[in-house]
Amino acid sequence: MTMRLLNTNPTAAPAAIAYTHHVRPTGWGLLLPLAPHSTWPAPARTARRPRIRPTPVAFVLVLLCSALSGTAQTFHLSGGYSASNVQDAGDEEWVGRGGYQFGADVLIGRRAFFKPGLHFVVRNLYYTLGNTSDLTTQEYRYTSNMLSVPLLVGVNLLDPVERNAFNAYLMGGPTALIQLATDMANDQISVTTRGTQWYVGTAGGLGYGPVFVEAGYHWAMSNVFKGEEFSTNPKVNYAYIIAGVRLRFAGSK
Repeated sequence: MTMRLLNTNPTAAPAAIAYTHHVRPTGWGLLLPLAPHSTWPAPARTARRPRIRPTPVAFVLVLLCSALSGTAQTFHLSGGYSASNVQDAGDEEWVGRGGYQFGADVLIGRRAFFKPGLHFVVRNLYYTLGNTSDLTTQEYRYTSNMLSVPLLVGVNLLDPVERNAFNAYLMGGPTALIQLATDMANDQISVTTRGTQWYVGTAGGLGYGPVFVEAGYHWAMSNVFKGEEFSTNPKVNYAYIIAGVRLRFAGSK
């Protein structure tokens, strides 16, 4: 119990007698019991900060924003055709079909450059169930919607100055394909697609003024699926050919 004794003489300094380590004024000349471990005033509570977990997409977005505000020179907008080349067809006779992609890249540098980007990619694969001599053999489609994150380094064959309207470039490096959604035409089979598939590849392009065309080929380092739903878990190489426009930032040399 904590008690406070207040002096009734206004000209004298108030005196306090504390029987415990807490003293709380509650009114003139009033004595009230307090909880044994109460504190006054109450300590302020610090709000907990939310934990931020980085993801590959967030990392690339931060990288692109940094590039745009720093030394980035050219912004590429493009779209075009993508193809899949299956390394091992197996018993399911996997085969790649045409798809498409579109996205953007930032070219950081001048003669030598770093080129990160983000592209939405649709990939189509077909597989066969049954013996090829069996009349009941059917072909099914497997479609993947993915986010392509290329992290390429390259070099311009000509110094990219304003008087050089034409230029060519070569580049290479890793690319991550991040799974967004899948569509299996056969409802009787349930498969799990690998969340991120890694590639290493090369590419080249030609530019004239604000337009460019580019083609590349990437070799798969990862299999498509997780688990043993199919007797063959293929690796699928990735090729593309795209065209687009180049936007040069103000102040870029």
